[in-house]
Amino acid sequence: DKEYSYLLSHKISDENLLPNLLLANFYVTNKEEQNITIYEPSDEPYELTVYLGDYCNLNCIYCFATPYRKGNFDKDKIKTGVKIMLEKYNKINVISFFGNGEPTLYFDLLEEIVNITKKIKSGNIKFHLTTNGVFGKDIDKKVKFLVDNNFSIQLSMDGPSYIQNIQRPLSKKGESLNYVINTINKFKEYGDINKYCYVRFTLSAFVSKNLIEVIKFFKGLGFKKIRFAELIKQGNANIRDNEFTNPPEPNKIVNDIVNILLLSEEMNIDLSGDYDIRRVTRSIFPCTNMSGLSATMNKDLELLSCLEDNKDYLIGKINVETSNVEIDKNKQLKFYKRNMFSLDNCVKCPVKCGGGCTHYSYIKNNSLNVSGEYQEKCDALRLILAKYLYTKLGEANVNIER
Repeated sequence: DKEYSYLLSHKISDENLLPNLLLANFYVTNKEEQNITIYEPSDEPYELTVYLGDYCNLNCIYCFATPYRKGNFDKDKIKTGVKIMLEKYNKINVISFFGNGEPTLYFDLLEEIVNITKKIKSGNIKFHLTTNGVFGKDIDKKVKFLVDNNFSIQLSMDGPSYIQNIQRPLSKKGESLNYVINTINKFKEYGDINKYCYVRFTLSAFVSKNLIEVIKFFKGLGFKKIRFAELIKQGNANIRDNEFTNPPEPNKIVNDIVNILLLSEEMNIDLSGDYDIRRVTRSIFPCTNMSGLSATMNKDLELLSCLEDNKDYLIGKINVETSNVEIDKNKQLKFYKRNMFSLDNCVKCPVKCGGGCTHYSYIKNNSLNVSGEYQEKCDALRLILAKYLYTKLGEANVNIER
C-alpha cells in the first residue's frame, strides 16, 4: 500500500531518531487517525463493575488492593445497589465482577446478582468476570454457572511456575499455578478455552526479561487472546523492592516488546496491552471509567471512576432511601478533560496512545497531567513504534536506541 511504499523509498539515517519519528507519524496518521473515537461525558454508564467482597485467596506480592480492604460486605446492600442502578440506567449492558477481593469467593452473591440482572434486563446483558482462577472445592459448580451464563472471563495469571508462584502465591502460602491449571482444564471440558477465557499478565521487571517464554507458555495452554498491563508500584509492591515488585524500566524493554509483538503475529495470537503500539487507545481519553461510560460500585454504594476503591475517584453515590443516584458532574468532567487532545505533547506524538493510565499518572505525582513523569515511557513507545515499523519492512538492523 502507499504507506509501505513511502517507507521503503525514504530510508532514514539510524543516527537521528527524529526522522524515524516523522516516518512513524506519517504511518500512524494515515492509517489510524481517522478512526479515533470521541465520546462525550455521560451520566448514564454502559457498564457497572461490582465489588463482591474484600477477601482474596492469593497474596500477590504487587497487589494494589491491600490498602482498600475494609472488612465484610453487606450482601443485601450490594444487591439493592445493583437493582437501583439497573432500574435507573437503561443503557447498562455489562455487569462486571472485579474488585478488592477474589469474586469467586463470593459466588452465591455473584449468582444472585446475575439472576436479579437477568430479570430486570430480560436477557439484554453481558457478564464479565476478572478472576485469579483459584476456584477451590466448588470448581464444577462455578465453571458450569459461568459457562451457562456466557461469561467473558479475564484470567489473571503471570506465566510459568517460576513467575506465577512467586508473584501470585496463595494467601496461606504455597504455589497457585496448579490450581489455575486445574480451572483452565475444567473450562476445556466445555470446549475451546477461548470461548470462555482470555489471559492477562502483569508486566513486572522480572517478567519483562522472560516475555518470549511467557507468551509461549500461554500459547501452550491454548490461549489465543493475551493481555498485559504494567505493574504499578503501590499496595503490596510498596513494601518490597525487587524485580518482581518493580515495573520494568521503559528504555530497557524496547527490543523485548517488539519481539513479542512480532512473535504474537507469527503465532496468530491476539496480544495487546501497555507498550503495544499496534493497538493503543484510539479514543479521546485513556479509560472509559473517566467519562462515566463505566462505573464501579463499592461496598458503601459509592460510584467510582476507576477500578480502585480510592476516594479521589469518587464521582457519585447510590441513595438507598430515595432509590436515586447522585453524580458529581464537576468531578466527572475533571477526569474527562484529562485526555490526549488536551495535552500538547500528546497531540503532537505519533503514537497516539491516549495518554496512558490516569490512575498511574495520579499516584505518581498527585496530578491528572501526564507531562514530565511519563517521559521515559513516552520515549520508549516512540522507539518501539519506530523499531516495529522498520522490522516489519525488513530493516531489523537499524539502530534506533540511544
